[in-house]
Amino acid sequence: MDSTRRLSVVAAFLVLAGVAIYRTTQVRKQQKTSSARSVLRSLPSLQNVYFAIRHGESEANVTCVVSSDKVLATKQHGLTSKGKEDARRGAEDIAKHLEDMAREVVLIHSPFLRTTQTAQVVRDVLGSKCSEMRQEVLLCERSFGVFEGKNSHESYNQVWAQDEINGCKENSFECESVYAVSDRAAEVILRCEREFKDKAIVIVSHGDILQIMRSTLIRDMDPKHHRRGEHLNPGQAIRLHLS
Repeated sequence: MDSTRRLSVVAAFLVLAGVAIYRTTQVRKQQKTSSARSVLRSLPSLQNVYFAIRHGESEANVTCVVSSDKVLATKQHGLTSKGKEDARRGAEDIAKHLEDMAREVVLIHSPFLRTTQTAQVVRDVLGSKCSEMRQEVLLCERSFGVFEGKNSHESYNQVWAQDEINGCKENSFECESVYAVSDRAAEVILRCEREFKDKAIVIVSHGDILQIMRSTLIRDMDPKHHRRGEHLNPGQAIRLHLS
């Protein structure tokens, strides 16, 4: 091969290598800039099955107070006696769905006291099917900003009204936006998809985050409309699907 042809081959190789490097760089940039929500929605399917259960009735539910402080809520506002029964009924519903599934259960819960106590009830009901139980800070209650410690009925209605307008992306409440909650909910599922295969993942969390998680799994739904779906009652369990 003469020197001219050799140089041409080398030049062509360098061009192809440059294109490959450019494409790889662009993909990495896209992965870095894509939200967890968009990455989750791009998956063709999920390799695990997912269940979600809202915590049982808590002391905060009874006193109608907003409890989203990540320090205080790990120590107070646990389950009432009714809340423990709520959790048991939800766990029994999940157990029925698992009867025909030869899958080990991984139980993941918010570190708040009410969700930790609910997870303990779920683990007791599922027994040997539950191979692992862990807490996940990404499952913490949505932060309700200035409404912390205030009347929950009045506060939630104001937040949800703002959700319908812009997902609380802009609000004077210092409240966590729907899209921020959606991304951390999606990240929980993405982590499970990376770590586990053919498991039954049971997620124990709070009303808003679970309803936003459910809407995040619906590809053509804006998560800001999360309240348009069925509202989760204390202790209620549902199956989650990517659709």
